Amino acid sequence: ATLVYQTGLKAASVSTEKPLEHIRFKGGNPAEPVYTLYLDPGNELEAGDEVAAFDGEKMVGALRIQDKSWKNNQMAIYNQLLDEAGYDPGDPVTLKVYRNGTLKELAFEMIPIVHAHAAATFPGGDGKYGLAAIKRKAASTDENNALILSIYPNPATGKVQISSSGLMDELNLLNQQGQLIRKLNPGREQINLNVNELPQGIYYIRMISKGTSYMKKLLIK
Repeated sequence: ATLVYQTGLKAASVSTEKPLEHIRFKGGNPAEPVYTLYLDPGNELEAGDEVAAFDGEKMVGALRIQDKSWKNNQMAIYNQLLDEAGYDPGDPVTLKVYRNGTLKELAFEMIPIVHAHAAATFPGGDGKYGLAAIKRKAASTDENNALILSIYPNPATGKVQISSSGLMDELNLLNQQGQLIRKLNPGREQINLNVNELPQGIYYIRMISKGTSYMKKLLIK
């Protein structure tokens, strides 16, 4: 089945709902750039679940799932926290859900809709918004269960070798705006990709294996 998302989303104002019970988020400065991320919980999240957004190890936003409607699940993500810098534009977004006393990473897919930020990265500028669909239950944080995705050389000028510790079912090359440049279905653990015709800049390699998405930044010089 195909999910159809209405357009007309906009950046949300800062929420004043009651504090979260389990996730401790210090908050951010709404006078600086704020990225609004709508969450479609699908069948994997329930009302009351607490979800946080991270840039690396730094928590930059959090919310409580209100219901199954993505329109009601708006997370304000801050470029400037109350006492330190928040997210860096271009860094990958990590989402984690509170489960049994710990935070576990979620797999998700950005839904490309008109005017929305479609990459799984933090955008530059203010008033940006995006829509993320949760794809499965919280992914295991056990390193033994996580695949390793590598790109060499990076930065690249001509051909890059993309390798994974597991079979790559799908491989996407995205530009910095999240637009799909190429889509491949390797079906193996290694593939060579010719990028010498692409303009210089930041790109993203998204690899999907057994329903889980992995992403890495690729710099083309």
